Amino acid sequence: MSVKERLRQLVEELPENEAEELYEGLLAKRNASGEAPPLTGLAALDAALDEMAHNAPEEELARFPADFSEQLDHYIYGTKKR
Repeated sequence: MSVKERLRQLVEELPENEAEELYEGLLAKRNASGEAPPLTGLAALDAALDEMAHNAPEEELARFPADFSEQLDHYIYGTKKR
């Protein structure tokens, strides 16, 4: 039986409050080691977009119109500018 299988079995046998304490302790240990919990959902998308923006060459970013963020619907959907 692998360590993960033994751990699962142990967790299944724990009362809920002890399982919660174990979970919190493992999270605290992981965070103390500097390893952040994995991002999911919108947080993961936001982090990926942020990384792409920071890694984009300046000449590419300069190609965006100055009012891009204010007139996003115009540039994406072709609506009239506000």
